[in-house]
Amino acid sequence: MKIFKWSVETIVCKDDYSLESFSFEIEIIGDSKQEAFQIAKYRTQKLLEQKKQKFRRINICWLELKKSYHVSKYQRFIRLYESKRPRNAIMNILQLPFWKLREYEEYYNGNTKPLTQKVYLRLKEFLTNEQIRRRYKIPECEFRQFLKGIKSCATSN
Repeated sequence: MKIFKWSVETIVCKDDYSLESFSFEIEIIGDSKQEAFQIAKYRTQKLLEQKKQKFRRINICWLELKKSYHVSKYQRFIRLYESKRPRNAIMNILQLPFWKLREYEEYYNGNTKPLTQKVYLRLKEFLTNEQIRRRYKIPECEFRQFLKGIKSCATSN
């Protein structure tokens, strides 16, 4: 999953014809400029409503792509889960089935058996990596990182 971080500046024309500018850092899934525009306008509108200020219009005056990076669905799940989003919202944002969401929750909450390097090497003799991952209910991205850690330990020894 690729995340894009945008820097957006808006200018608000108020009812008394004064101008005020706002600056936002926006992270979105996908590189849609239109979505960044909509989020910036929405945030500006909410800020003005909190200040109880009336305005005529909101204009985007600057849009710049700061950076983009890849995150796994599990890492994205952690951010959404820690921000106290409801389950249905997380499922819709990440496009996950319910059973996958439960798997992520169980792993995040520590309700799964811990997999150590010693246990992995013993199980590797008669099970495939996928069977081990499913037995210990580990998300795929976390299991790949576990395997990378084992390979780096094996090459350094």
